[in-house]
Amino acid sequence: MRISWQLWTLSDDVSRHKLLGGLELEQALYLEQELEKALGIHDRPVTD
Repeated sequence: MRISWQLWTLSDDVSRHKLLGGLELEQALYLEQELEKALGIHDRPVTD
């Protein structure tokens, strides 16, 4: 069994948009952190 991760955006109007899929956990975490840093976004939990 293979688990893959996706990277999504969450807009101010609460709409969601898929950026990438098929990622390993480390890749998804790295990209999330780098995008947050580059865009000045503070990390926070997001519920489904």
